[in-house]
Amino acid sequence: MIQQKKFKEERLIITFCLILLFPIISFSQNLCHTADIDNDGDSDIVAADKPAGFPYYTSIVWFENTDGIGHFMEKSTVSTDFHIRWVSTADFDRDGDIDILAVDYNEDEKRDYIVWLENENTIFQDRKIITDEGIRIQWLDIGDLDQDGDMDIVCAEYSYSDQQDVNQVCWYEQLESGVFSSKKILVSYISNYAYHPSQIHVVDINGDTYPDIVAPSDFFYEFIWLSNSSGTGIFDAHWIVLEDNVYMSGRVNDFMSADLDGDGDIDFLLGLSGAVKWLENQDGLGSFGSEKTITEDVYLLSSVYAADLDGDSDLDVMSAARVSTTNHFFEKAWYENMGGADTFGVKQSIEKNSHTRVWAADMDGDGNFDYISASGSEINWRLNLDGLGTFGDPITTSVDKETSKNPESFQLSQNFPNPFNPVTTIAYQLPEDSNVSLKIFNNKGEVVKVLIEGYKRVGSHKINWDGRDEKGVLVPSGIYLYQITTSSFSQSNKMLLIR
Repeated sequence: MIQQKKFKEERLIITFCLILLFPIISFSQNLCHTADIDNDGDSDIVAADKPAGFPYYTSIVWFENTDGIGHFMEKSTVSTDFHIRWVSTADFDRDGDIDILAVDYNEDEKRDYIVWLENENTIFQDRKIITDEGIRIQWLDIGDLDQDGDMDIVCAEYSYSDQQDVNQVCWYEQLESGVFSSKKILVSYISNYAYHPSQIHVVDINGDTYPDIVAPSDFFYEFIWLSNSSGTGIFDAHWIVLEDNVYMSGRVNDFMSADLDGDGDIDFLLGLSGAVKWLENQDGLGSFGSEKTITEDVYLLSSVYAADLDGDSDLDVMSAARVSTTNHFFEKAWYENMGGADTFGVKQSIEKNSHTRVWAADMDGDGNFDYISASGSEINWRLNLDGLGTFGDPITTSVDKETSKNPESFQLSQNFPNPFNPVTTIAYQLPEDSNVSLKIFNNKGEVVKVLIEGYKRVGSHKINWDGRDEKGVLVPSGIYLYQITTSSFSQSNKMLLIR
């Protein structure tokens, strides 16, 4: 299956003609994510926002999951004055909280800026420009490619318009904290229409612990695997060509790396235009067999995702695809993985609406994967009612909607559970934005742990304590006091830790 790339003149001519006849549709806009922004153990929402009637997204906002069961606070603006083409979330600086990366398009320069918004206790710092060298960035990902302890950035770029014919996979190396190298082009086919790297993913394909790069094409039936052979960022290029090479049905519209057969290595989940398939990593070293069909009951597929929806410890598959040629709605469905083998169950339809992306996350903290769909920056999620893939009514979170009311007064709730071992949750409410201090004291009045020290938004909040002190040492059984203090409010409660 792994073949060296051979470009043929007749293939280039055919590709060029197809581009003229069929403009490429970009479905999987990464403009919204679920991530634990406030580090309280539940899934919040990060999204791009745009004014009504505006042609592009101008700001980044987030919604706090106020109670851990899916009730969201009104949007909190992170940063403005963007022309956003991409939003991503990750602990970029490895300090334990979730930061934001974004692609900001400069119309005058016809270039993409990659910017970093550092999260410091939910207060995002001014944008830091990582690079201004981007050209039509389609996708980006992060990983420590050279194994030096910090995160690098890789991008997929292509364009065949605006006098910018570009087709390449690029790497920006983090040289020191927040300082990046100039663009390093790993693969480039300038003015070559046979390959369009529409996505890029950093993942260890061959099990050598070094992060590799996978970049599928959204126009032809192939993708590149860049093997990080030495762990220093020196890559060997391998091309994987799909057998289903009929135009449109073999085109890779979406992609995900996942262990679909439960054997401990990374397989490839492929969302093709006319099918959902997967490639098995047969030896854990990157030897891929023929593609295996999950379903061909899809039309113009836009998104795929793998998650354990039914709680049986194997990965099921989700999809979003157009209902028909005449109906512009997208059907969201899932297919049960029958024991991690080669067989997937029949389509189980979830909903039909305009949303083009689908994924899963635990929105209500019950340990089950809930269903999420999105289009642009509007998100619907459905509760996994029984942990077996039975989904409830849709709950909408939109940048245009307030999803919870502000508390009317300050309040510090009793921790739960109490007594506890090993973790307890402390909830509190703020009727206004406040500088908050939340500390744990022992029975001698000594500070054991500072849980919060800084600015917090109006709303309902919660935070966990794992029974450790400031040095990370487990404290003994006993009665402890937790106290919240703001400029106009102070309250203390007792709790009991039993080892």
